[in-house]
Amino acid sequence: MTAQEQIEKAYHQGKLSGSWLITGAFGVGKQTFARRLIGFLLTGKWEEFTKYHLDVLWVEKEYTDEEKKDIQKQLLAGKEVSQETLSTKNRKKELTTDVVHAIQRFLSLKTSSKWRIVCIPNANEMNLTAQNAFLKTLEEPPENVIILLLCENKGNLLQTICSRCRTIHIPLLSSASLEAKLTELYPSEKNLELVAKMAEGSVGRAKLILENEGISLYQQMQGLFVPLIRQDTEQVLKLSEEVSKNPQKLELFCYFTECFLSEFAKGNEAFVPLYSEITALFNQTKRLYLDVRQMVMQVFFKIGKECR
Repeated sequence: MTAQEQIEKAYHQGKLSGSWLITGAFGVGKQTFARRLIGFLLTGKWEEFTKYHLDVLWVEKEYTDEEKKDIQKQLLAGKEVSQETLSTKNRKKELTTDVVHAIQRFLSLKTSSKWRIVCIPNANEMNLTAQNAFLKTLEEPPENVIILLLCENKGNLLQTICSRCRTIHIPLLSSASLEAKLTELYPSEKNLELVAKMAEGSVGRAKLILENEGISLYQQMQGLFVPLIRQDTEQVLKLSEEVSKNPQKLELFCYFTECFLSEFAKGNEAFVPLYSEITALFNQTKRLYLDVRQMVMQVFFKIGKECR
C-alpha cells in the first residue's frame, strides 16, 4: 500500500486525526508528500500546498540568540527585514522547547477549517528536552488535529514518541525511476544516468548534485582519497575552503565520503571503525559549529593514513 493509499484509507475510515511519523532517507520526498497531504486535507486534492494558511504550522528551528538580537535591532531602527535576508540568518542546530511551546500555542487557537495541521520537517533534530516536552501534546492532542513528524533517523527519536505515531515510509526510487524523474526536471542536462547512480534513489540528493557541481566535487575527492604521501596538500586546502563556504557542498562532501568509506571497507576492515569515527565527526561539526575547514582536512588525513 502506498503512502497516499494509507492516508486515504484512514481518511475514509474516519481515523485520520492524530500523529503520523513519515520516515525515509534524505531527499526521498518526505516534505513533498507532506505538502501534498496538506493540500488534500485543505482542498480535497493531492497537490503541493505551499501557501500560507492560518491552520497550518510548519515548524522551523529558532534563530540563534545573536541573530534574534540583530533582527530586533533592525526592526527597532525602522528597517525592513526581507524574507531573503531572513533566509541567510543562522538558526539553532536543534529543535528546542521553544518550538514545542509555539506548537502548543498554535493548537490552543480555534480552527478556521476542519483541520489544524502541524508539520515538523526535521523531527529527529528535536533535542531530548524538547522531545519530552512534546510527549504530552502527542498523548492528549486536541480534536481534528494532525501532527506530521518527518524523520530520516528514527533512532534519534524517543521510542515513546514513535509508539504514539502511525508510521508511513517513503521508499527510495530505483535508478531507472530516478533517471526518468530527473529527465523530466532537467531535460537538457547530461550525465543523468551517472547522477541517478550516485544519488542512490534520492531525488533531493540528485538535485543537490546537479545544482552544486557535485560530479566535479566527487572527482576532486576521488583524486585526494589516497595515501598521505601522495596527497596534494594544496588541493586539500583548496577543497576545504570551497566546502566550508557552501552548506550544500558540505552536505555532498559528507555523503560522498561515507560512500567512499563504505566501498573501502569491502577490501579493508580497518575502514569499518574509521567510518563510525568520521560520521561522528560530521555530526559534531554540524551540531557544534566546529570549523568545517579543519574537519575536511582531518577527514583526508585520517583516510590517507589507512589507504595503502
